[in-house]
Amino acid sequence: MLLQIRYQSDGQHSDRRTYDYSGNRKISTKIDAPLENNTEISSKKSGIYYVTGDKIPIQIIVTKELTEAENLWLKSLTNELEQNETAEKLLEEYSKNQANALYRSVMELIVRANKQKFEEVKGMCDALRELMKDEIDAEVNKRLEITKKESSEAVEKRINALNLALSKADRIADIIKAAEDHDYQQKLFEEFGL
Repeated sequence: MLLQIRYQSDGQHSDRRTYDYSGNRKISTKIDAPLENNTEISSKKSGIYYVTGDKIPIQIIVTKELTEAENLWLKSLTNELEQNETAEKLLEEYSKNQANALYRSVMELIVRANKQKFEEVKGMCDALRELMKDEIDAEVNKRLEITKKESSEAVEKRINALNLALSKADRIADIIKAAEDHDYQQKLFEEFGL
């Protein structure tokens, strides 16, 4: 894995640093321009590297090296979840924090990226639906309200158009009759092409 960063030091010159993560679990740096300070790469925790002494301090996270116990959510931000147990742990943790919008967002992202893994775990989809029931119900109700409002506005516009057409045709008595008789109103809609 290569991480390449360009610094624009002035309008004409730019420095480039290439940080190379190799299979032997070390990060090395290749500098294409002289450094003003000494660049150091250190790792205080498994999978988390700090690059300091350069123009901008950088933190590099190698998710495959992270420990699941300390970094379950961060380690799971991938489209390659390795074990079904990880998906189960995520669901368990999510159920404790589902009211938190950040947990919801991250869980949604992980599930979308690892849909097949979540489907492999028996009952996972049902469990996920149950965990997200409140959010799903809220979204359905929101959409129903929007649909009702739009439908109500459309009916109102149609009736107003009919009333205007009848008024222009000097058929005031038909406006009153249409308000009292639904079938007659429907005939008038057809008559005026509404």
